Order: sequence, then structure tokens, then C-alpha cells
Amino acid sequence: MKTVLEILKIALIYFLSSYLSKVIILPTGLIGMIILFVCLNYKVIRLSEIEKVVEFILSHLAFFFVPLAVALVLDLHFIEEVFIEVLLVIVISTFLVMGCTGYVVEKFQRGCSK
Repeated sequence: MKTVLEILKIALIYFLSSYLSKVIILPTGLIGMIILFVCLNYKVIRLSEIEKVVEFILSHLAFFFVPLAVALVLDLHFIEEVFIEVLLVIVISTFLVMGCTGYVVEKFQRGCSK
């Protein structure tokens, strides 16, 4: 029963963020992360209340990319013309995200150690 409640909490956040994404022009995933962060930060939801389901989802994260990979392979002919540009954007954005993440983690670590 506890697992069902955990799933319902995650689903509620998803549906709420899905609805809000139609009102606010932001991606559903981003709105969901913000809602989850606020709920965890203000103890509306405790981590222990959703931990089991979240660990399951994270341990099977690669499985969620299978449909995306299959769709990409099936529709490869659409991006053949712009493949180099797409590859360049992927590489540059990957390094930008890694750099920004490293910078933020470094700032947080310095702030916590003071």
C-alpha cells in the first residue's frame, strides 16, 4: 500500500506539472522538478515517502530512453541533412552542461564548508 501511495504522489506532481505547462510556457519536466523541490524543501512531501519509487525509477532510467532511441533510428532520414549541425549542438551543449554543473557544485561545496 505504501508503494501505491508513493506512485500516486509522483503521479500527482506529474499531472499538476502537465496542467501547469499549458498555462505557463515551461516544459512539464522542469515544472515537475520545481514542484517536487518545493514540496521536499517545505516538508509537504518527505523524501522517505517517495524514496522507494524514486530509487526504482532511477535504477531503470536507461529503459525510458529505449523508445527515444528506436524513434531516432526509424526517423534517421529526417536528420541526415543536418546531422553535423545536430552532432555539433549535442557536443557543445554537453560540455556547457558539464561545465555549469561543475561550477555550481564547486560553489555549493565552498559555501557549505565555510
